[in-house]
Amino acid sequence: MPYVVRPEKEYDINGAISAYDAGLILRYGVNLETFTPYQLIAGDVSGNDSVMAFDAGLILQYTVGLINSFPVMPDSTHFWRFVPEDFPITLGNWSSAPDSIAYIPLDSDTTDNYWGILYGDVSGNWQPSGTEPDTTEESSDATLTFSSEPIQGKAGEKVILQLLATNCSDIIAMNFTLEFNARVFKALDVLTPTLPENWLIAYNIKHSQIKVALAGSKTIAAEDAIVNLEFELLEQGTYETKNLITIQQASIYEIENKINKPFEEYTFGAPMPEQFNLSQNYPNPFNSQPLIQYQVPSSIRVTLKVYNHLGQEIKTIVDEEKAPGLYESIWNGCDNNELQVSSGIYFCRIQAGEFMMVRKMLFFR
Repeated sequence: MPYVVRPEKEYDINGAISAYDAGLILRYGVNLETFTPYQLIAGDVSGNDSVMAFDAGLILQYTVGLINSFPVMPDSTHFWRFVPEDFPITLGNWSSAPDSIAYIPLDSDTTDNYWGILYGDVSGNWQPSGTEPDTTEESSDATLTFSSEPIQGKAGEKVILQLLATNCSDIIAMNFTLEFNARVFKALDVLTPTLPENWLIAYNIKHSQIKVALAGSKTIAAEDAIVNLEFELLEQGTYETKNLITIQQASIYEIENKINKPFEEYTFGAPMPEQFNLSQNYPNPFNSQPLIQYQVPSSIRVTLKVYNHLGQEIKTIVDEEKAPGLYESIWNGCDNNELQVSSGIYFCRIQAGEFMMVRKMLFFR
């Protein structure tokens, strides 16, 4: 009988998939980039045996958390594809490359190697977890900044904040995460009035956070606003932007910079945390939707879950990679099936690598 060997590897993405990969795919679509067969396999996240703008759009959606896997994957944890090293993969047969080796029969010891390919990682910058990124390149002065005019208005009025990139040019991709004061702002939309038509954007607005990823085949300079953020004011007043919004993480990718790593991490109005922490929810006790704040000093996968007094999991609030920064989440008082929980004592637990912390929460209906 034949013996079939098929390697598998779960998760272990280590932040390798970004808007830069989407930008490379869009440039490939208009013949501004050439791909190897292995890049084509990595870029075909839709699983339709071609690499096109649709794949770039899926990568942007993944980057901002709208999806947690790609259609080509067997499930949400298996991002890896393996191709036998001795298979002569070419630009003509890449879509039919095997993922296993069959031995008929297996009558002696044998050793074979495979090429590992991470779906979505077209740039091929993946490194094992815990590995420090290559820092041999000179650091860039590229940064993101808001227009400096104060925000002024009445409750219910809409305001537009312009976000600009400075000290950079020939941008093909960008992704960033914003945290804003949800007591003053309600996020409505992310607009791109100055971007070329061939650019794609994906964004994810939560209670106090906006994740944005965008990429295009035609490079852009930074003279104009990259995006306009539309908010509704919840409280009348005059506010300084730096006191309301924190840029938690930003990656800007220029065409000449193909190492696909964040230039820097930028903050407004708050220092980057030096240690993990989970604050007591506010209010506590609560009868509606408590605010849960936590901080992360380094890029890592974070889970934030609610348990009942028996230790049974009730709700997963966060389960994703987080860049260094300060974060806020809201628990809606429901379980994982979106059913309202009963009054009682609950526990909120954060897990990030070896760090774990628990806070008691009192819920009264």
